[in-house]
Amino acid sequence: MREQNAVLSTKTQENISGMRVVKAFAREDYEKEAFRKENREVLRLNLKVSYVWSDFVPVLDFLGSLCTPALMSLGAYMVVNGQLTLGVLVSFTNYVWMITGPMRNLGGVVNMLAMASTSAEKLFRYIDLGTSIKDKPVTRVPEKFRGHVVFDHVTFSYGDGVVLKDVSLDARPGQTIALMGATGSGKTSIINLMARFYECQKGTVSIDGVDVKDMPLQALRDRIGIVMQETFLFSETIGNNIAFGRPDLPQENIEAAAQAAQAGDFVADLPQGYETIVGERGLGLSGGQKQRVAIARALAYDPTILVLDDATSAVDMETEHEIQQHLQKQMKDRTTFIIAHRISSVQKADEILVLEHGCVAERGTHAQLLERKGLYYNMYLDQYRDFAAMEGQVS
Repeated sequence: MREQNAVLSTKTQENISGMRVVKAFAREDYEKEAFRKENREVLRLNLKVSYVWSDFVPVLDFLGSLCTPALMSLGAYMVVNGQLTLGVLVSFTNYVWMITGPMRNLGGVVNMLAMASTSAEKLFRYIDLGTSIKDKPVTRVPEKFRGHVVFDHVTFSYGDGVVLKDVSLDARPGQTIALMGATGSGKTSIINLMARFYECQKGTVSIDGVDVKDMPLQALRDRIGIVMQETFLFSETIGNNIAFGRPDLPQENIEAAAQAAQAGDFVADLPQGYETIVGERGLGLSGGQKQRVAIARALAYDPTILVLDDATSAVDMETEHEIQQHLQKQMKDRTTFIIAHRISSVQKADEILVLEHGCVAERGTHAQLLERKGLYYNMYLDQYRDFAAMEGQVS
């Protein structure tokens, strides 16, 4: 019954979170029927529990209730015949009630043990599983975090599938490195390895000369600010979301980070400004607004290494240009990694890496890659072909 309740709760949570998707595909009837199916299974199991109780609870109650008149009858006979005193009979009567009470509670205990066993099985499985990435007994940190990131012939795979193969890069402090490539080419995996969400099988990932595997996780991630590909906001105020990494951040710093991310104007237009509750997962904001708040959160964190994972995919071109203009100032003293599909997002990077099937197929500046007329050049044509045709540059 507990396991089925978990299934029903999961189904309910998915339907509430994915309500717009369900409505967009007109699948309300299907999801309702799926919910009814799981709900009927919960009903069936609850009835089964009731049937089990009906088998032994009446028996226990009958036996417990039968003891009292049997004892009283026998005791009365023995008192009349002088074989027992009245005080002893009263004492034994109390003892009987002390025995029948636990007998009556036995059914509840059995039920609680069954529920506890089911829950404990899952709980201990997750506790035993733990985290696969832990701090080493002896760790070390760079003398000074400058943001010099080096990938030295790194290979990484999920199970049997190789995601990155013999990848090398050298991002010096203050440089901007752009990562481009088709979906699934391994762009986000590079960031995951740098922040040590995963660990590579071959090669090393180091920051300021120290292998990330030798660094404390807290110290490592405290210097990396990431704007995730899938924007997540807490059901909190906009101000608290921006200051999530630095809870003691002054209000003026929060507003400065919002302005740098081009979020200040729309926040100011909200009835409660920075005190506006965004709702679960940022439901009260548009996709572009959520991304701008996420960028502001990363900037407010004041990281040595800034990661923008497709951070402006949901904003319009004009807003993206304004964000980039402001980010240029923020990126001067930071090592920045930009993952993007738009050429406009990466063309000012110090080095652009084009990934294909987990390998670095091309690398260089925007101008250098255009001259080679390879993968990057084809991406450029795909995105600017119509504009170029209008200018007479492409037939």
